[in-house]
Amino acid sequence: MGLNLDDMCKQLLWDVCQETGIDCYQLVINPNDYQLRREKLTEESMAFDESKEIAYINLLVEHILSASKKLSDNSRIFIESVEKNSFEINAMINVLTSALDFLSDAYFLKASFNRYCKNMSVQENEIIDNQEITSAIFSINDFVSIAQCGSESIETGLINLLMTRKISKADYNTAKKLLANILELVDKHLELKWFDNEQLIIASKNN
Repeated sequence: MGLNLDDMCKQLLWDVCQETGIDCYQLVINPNDYQLRREKLTEESMAFDESKEIAYINLLVEHILSASKKLSDNSRIFIESVEKNSFEINAMINVLTSALDFLSDAYFLKASFNRYCKNMSVQENEIIDNQEITSAIFSINDFVSIAQCGSESIETGLINLLMTRKISKADYNTAKKLLANILELVDKHLELKWFDNEQLIIASKNN
């Protein structure tokens, strides 16, 4: 990571690399001879900072809202093309790409939210009583479920589209890869529980 890398980008890169098991290094300048060297980043060097975490969460929320709008716009274009009986593969790929962006940002938002709650000793009732937070949690959970069911349906339809030559082999492979990435992220979402506590979701749903 470069000398002037933004804190938000640094945190996101760190989270991505933690997920994939990649070591992270930070470039630093030696004050004695001004030579560049690299230092391996650790959990200690990436210690929790409340203000930075909040800024990171806000950034991810902005990204999610942007991805949601793109997804909505691309879905509308795709549906209109289907209704006109003129299937547009590019429109479908744009929908899948937007869905992937949404799932990715939402996953790191969930991880950041959990990290904030853990370090700030946030209690379950504080979250359950916050309508804005619980609403956001349910919205993301619902989207994950929709993405899972929708991807499985599209995956089945892709074979028919290929067999009837409505899409090329290259487009089929592109869509297939996007679907695989979406389903992988869906699995990650299902593995990572909000607040690291399944009871939170059950309790908030009952309320």
